[in-house]
Amino acid sequence: MTPEEWIAALQQGDRRALAKALTIIESQHSEDEAQACALVERLPLSAATSLRIGITGPPGAGKSSLIEALGLCYLSLFPENRIGVLSIDPSSPLSQGSILADKTRMPELSRHPRAFIRPAPSGQFLGGTTRHSQEALQLFEAAGCNWILVETVGTGQSEHLIRHLVDLVVVLQVPSSGDALQAMKKGILEIADLIAVNKADGATLQAAQIFASELAHAVPSHTPVLLLSTQQSASVQALLQEVLKREGQQAPVRVEKRLSQRAAYFPVELENYVMQHLAQSSKFVALQQSYAIRVQTQSIHPWRACEAVFREFFV
Repeated sequence: MTPEEWIAALQQGDRRALAKALTIIESQHSEDEAQACALVERLPLSAATSLRIGITGPPGAGKSSLIEALGLCYLSLFPENRIGVLSIDPSSPLSQGSILADKTRMPELSRHPRAFIRPAPSGQFLGGTTRHSQEALQLFEAAGCNWILVETVGTGQSEHLIRHLVDLVVVLQVPSSGDALQAMKKGILEIADLIAVNKADGATLQAAQIFASELAHAVPSHTPVLLLSTQQSASVQALLQEVLKREGQQAPVRVEKRLSQRAAYFPVELENYVMQHLAQSSKFVALQQSYAIRVQTQSIHPWRACEAVFREFFV
């Protein structure tokens, strides 16, 4: 298919075309990369018609459950709208494989005709996202998704790259995720637009209330801290209303923000592009292996080895 045919299929809501386009975007094969580049560069620059929402937090906080509950609530409120979900799973450092199980934790949303869920392996990409997350979100927008939710890996305080992808960051916490001081460390909370303390029900309600109060004193006053139970519709609706309120507030500046995000993400993309192509260079790989042996035998310090590889390959 030509890029124009891809775009036409996406705009017609063709789910198979969206799935295939996302697969090409994720591929590391050179022929697929060329096709992916030809496609994404013809996509219209974001008109910011959709709202991108990042859902982040520690493993086990209930991110997938929140996305399902919030997504279903949104779709019931707006019967003409569509949702896209990019669910990023951690990859094995050895095999690079992923279980990609997040979709199984959204059974009802995954069957909804106006929702499209895409599990994606993070690979070796750090920051809680994937290398081509930005392009994947563009494809969701081209397919007419009004809301796009991005579920990060869930590795803790280092998932800062999500702020370069979305319009709104929701940080999910749970009262049993460790002591309050650990949870309130600077990092992910600094980029939060909304903080939700999940599992605020049953035996953990009181602990959630105390934890939410402590968090509220640790973050800026303009960052709401909400109690949440994905099992209670009123709680999910309250979070939905907070998101909708911010959607309206951000609409006038969303296009400008998207353009600045593209620029901020460029150094990350450049670094990964360079490393990918260096790994395909036989000369670079040979140099790397040669100096790795010298580092292992302590005949050279790693810093000096890096300097030597750089000089021999680039200078």
